[in-house]
Amino acid sequence: MLKPTVYIPFVNRPDLLAAAIKSLGKYGDRVVIIDNSVDGRTFWELPKLGVQLEPCGWGRGPRGGVVRLFSPCVPLSFTQSQNLMIGWHRVAIADHDYDEEQNGVYFWLHVDGTASEAAYEALLKKVEELEAAGTKWGAVLTRYDVFSAVNAGAANAVGGYDNVFQSYTSDKDFYRRLKLAGYWVGGIGHMDVKHLRSQTLKSDPLLALKSKLTGQARRDYYIAKWGGKPGEEKYTKPFNQ
Repeated sequence: MLKPTVYIPFVNRPDLLAAAIKSLGKYGDRVVIIDNSVDGRTFWELPKLGVQLEPCGWGRGPRGGVVRLFSPCVPLSFTQSQNLMIGWHRVAIADHDYDEEQNGVYFWLHVDGTASEAAYEALLKKVEELEAAGTKWGAVLTRYDVFSAVNAGAANAVGGYDNVFQSYTSDKDFYRRLKLAGYWVGGIGHMDVKHLRSQTLKSDPLLALKSKLTGQARRDYYIAKWGGKPGEEKYTKPFNQ
């Protein structure tokens, strides 16, 4: 039986991170935190909130068993964190170094989201149905992508996330490229997944300001890349090339 790792990219609000982990119940020990906090206090703060951690290095990303904390040398952007998840599994697949509980599939959860054991199992059930049917699939989503499953092989095949976006709009671009490459991308409903939207930005005025100042550039880049804003694209190849 598959038991995919659940990645949670983290910047701030350890209280929400603890809640996200605990919401997974018995699957909480499948969590790997990608710690993009500036102060580096996550390892010390989470135990105070009832979450026991074990640090992991570059080679420990796809492994489960306990809650693991990976701290990159510098904080990563959202897209860099996504590409790290993909990269860990891409290397494991190429080296035949993943265990049977992974099989090139991983889950990820927004830090300001919560899921449940039932949501984990429903996501897993859909993945297993797609695999059994031989479906060429890329991502399975709940409440948009607050809690989702990703086929690492498909994600790697389309080039992962575009780092030009850094954060917002990168998801639209990623899922569009998966679909254009023939991969199934779809949702299974909200389940009992919940989302306190944009808490990372709301908790950091500087990050919020940066997002606001770069928002138009992200929108302009998407339009240049696809010939229209999300939902109004004209190109089927990036930049119509």
